[in-house]
Amino acid sequence: MTTSITRRTVGLTGLLLVAAIAAAIPTTAAPEASAQTEADPVAVYTQLLSDVAVADVNMAYALSWEAAGVQENGLATLAAENAARAQFIAAAEEAQRREALADYLRGRSSGSESGGSSASSRSRCAGDFACFKECTLDIESDGNYGAISPGGTYRGAWQFDQPTWNSNSAASGRHDLVGVDPATAAPGDQDAIAYDLYQRRGNQPWGGRC
Repeated sequence: MTTSITRRTVGLTGLLLVAAIAAAIPTTAAPEASAQTEADPVAVYTQLLSDVAVADVNMAYALSWEAAGVQENGLATLAAENAARAQFIAAAEEAQRREALADYLRGRSSGSESGGSSASSRSRCAGDFACFKECTLDIESDGNYGAISPGGTYRGAWQFDQPTWNSNSAASGRHDLVGVDPATAAPGDQDAIAYDLYQRRGNQPWGGRC
């Protein structure tokens, strides 16, 4: 009887001990798993790399805008400087032409006052277009029909500016040449427009030098 009670007591005690151990296992294992997840070095390193990549992209974006702004300002400054140079050169060329015209007018005036009235006193070619052409092209362009002045204003062998070329092309009935760059027009066309202008106004458009 006593032995039976003792066996039942031992069995019950063993069952209780097993149950207690089983109950304790999930309670202690869960915090370890959670702690392992929170301190997982792979996850931490991956997040760190992601943060660095985002920072790099933001920095590159900011630098690209800054570089674009610097480049735009530089191009605007260069364009302004080139425009100023072109204006200066054009003004210098125009001043030279005005000076040549003034010299011509002064020479004609002094010739009239002294009683000189011959054409040779006012023009070395005296209305001879062949002579005038040779003289003028030698001065204006060295005979280069594609010549362009340093400022780009005067073009072709006869150094027409575009407005003068357009108006005289129209006056000569050559409307097909209106708007054409004089430096790209055929040599014969350049000579024809110059000839018609010479017939109308003499050597004055070229400063009266020939």
